[in-house]
Amino acid sequence: MPVTIGGSIKYSIPPGNLEILENTCHYIVENIKSAYNFLKQAGLKRSLKDIQFYEYSKKKKERNLYDYLRPALEGNDIALMSEAGVPCIADPGEEIAALAHELGIRVIPLVGPSSILLALMASGINAENFSFNGYLPIGKNPLTKKIKELERKIFTDNQTQVFIEVPHRNDRLINEIFSVCNPVIKLCIAKNITMSDEHIETKTIESWKRSKILLGKNPVIMILGK
Repeated sequence: MPVTIGGSIKYSIPPGNLEILENTCHYIVENIKSAYNFLKQAGLKRSLKDIQFYEYSKKKKERNLYDYLRPALEGNDIALMSEAGVPCIADPGEEIAALAHELGIRVIPLVGPSSILLALMASGINAENFSFNGYLPIGKNPLTKKIKELERKIFTDNQTQVFIEVPHRNDRLINEIFSVCNPVIKLCIAKNITMSDEHIETKTIESWKRSKILLGKNPVIMILGK
């Protein structure tokens, strides 16, 4: 079950999803408070006492995974949600989906906002062959090495490279890209996707260097390619 990534529910979540939410009582979530806030924004009319939450994240796995899926084995629907966007894509949840397959539980993906795919759609950069790299290394030397590795794949495999960064390190990363990458490579910066101040722009590294850019502590998807 996708959730919003900052924008409004009206333009992010299909009406069919909201109908499913209204008829679902079991939720596997990263954080109960934020999940319930989303459900209220989505127009859920049931009270908190009528809903069963199962809190799960990569950092918190005390429970047996079978416990999360027990309601489904008893014939109930369960919605798996991340904090933002779609679950299992750069977010926890794939182990839950994998176990559901093993147990013969039907897994249904619902339509919703993925910042990775939305950025690719708007980038104008090759999306027939791309790799999502998650977060790049933190240390300067490993980061420089990784950026050069991504650059090689762009030229040798014509493979577009997609990655993200923790917001407070955005500007550090962008400056490292400017110092390492070939100036002819294209860079798409997709900031605050689906929000009112969304900004998505693609230029060559050379052109970006001539611009004054400050990303600040905003959610950003970066794409390198040709």
